[in-house]
Formats: sequence, structure tokens, C-alpha cells
Amino acid sequence: MARRDAHPAPGGALHRLVHGFDRFRGQHCEQDHDLYDALLGGQRPEVMIIACSDSRTDPAIIYGAKPGELFVIRNVAALVPTYEPDHRPRGTSAAIEFGVKALGVRHIIVLGGAAPNSAGQVA
Repeated sequence: MARRDAHPAPGGALHRLVHGFDRFRGQHCEQDHDLYDALLGGQRPEVMIIACSDSRTDPAIIYGAKPGELFVIRNVAALVPTYEPDHRPRGTSAAIEFGVKALGVRHIIVLGGAAPNSAGQVA
């Protein structure tokens, strides 16, 4: 069983994430009350981005989007499986259906990379 540290080690990845979250709250949530108050009422993004899970990219940063503007689905190689009418659960398909039907997304962008390498490294 993994050990849970109350305080992440200084300089470690979790320590940086905790401090990053605190910085985010101070720079964004506390300074842009109107935006974050509006987001409490729900999301209505017009655009869905299907992107690779690659940790080196972030669709919101790439497109300069604000919170609430994009509905982002991320998976290995930005794969979108074909439709299967067997009613089995499928993560990407379910997320697309939710985005279109429940959120009213109007545009879908599949964001691919110029030199993808994740799919070739899975084997």
C-alpha cells in the first residue's frame, strides 16, 4: 500500500503541484471572482477538444482558452474509437456524447501532433 505523506517532500513533484495549486487560487480564483462565480453555475463550452494525453501539451494553453471555454477529452494518441451499438461502456465515446448532448458543444476538434510517439512506445 502506498504511503501518504501529509506534506510532500520539498522540491518533489507533489510539492510543486501543491504550491502550484495555491498560486493558481491566488492568481486566478481570488482575482477573477466573476468568471469563477459564473462557472459555479455550470459549464457551456462551445468547443470540444480531443487531444493526446501527452504531458508536454495542454490544449487550453495552446489555444489560449479560459476556464469553461473548452471541454477537453484526453487519451493516448487522441484516438476516437468507431461507434459500436453494443451498449458497452466506452470512455471517449461517452465523453463525446456527454459534451454534445448534455453540454451543447457545437464544434469538435481532434488535436494531433506533428511527431506523435506515444502509440509506438506502447507495444
